Amino acid sequence: MKILNSVNGNVQCELSKNEILMIKNCLGEICYGIELAEFYTRVGYTREEIDSLVKTFKKIVVDFDIEE
Repeated sequence: MKILNSVNGNVQCELSKNEILMIKNCLGEICYGIELAEFYTRVGYTREEIDSLVKTFKKIVVDFDIEE
C-alpha cells in the first residue's frame, strides 16, 4: 500500500490487487464468519457498516477483473 495524500481526515492510497483481496477477505470473515454477541462493542462498527465496505471491495474485484 502506498499513501498518496491525506487531507481533512480522508486518505488517498494505492493498493495492489493482492491487498484488495486481502482486505475484502478479512472484512468478510469479520462480518460473516465470526459470531459476536456484542459485535459493535468488540469491533467498533456495526455489522451493516462492515457489510457495506465488503460490498464495495467485492465491486472493485468484479469491476477491475481481479482474480481471487
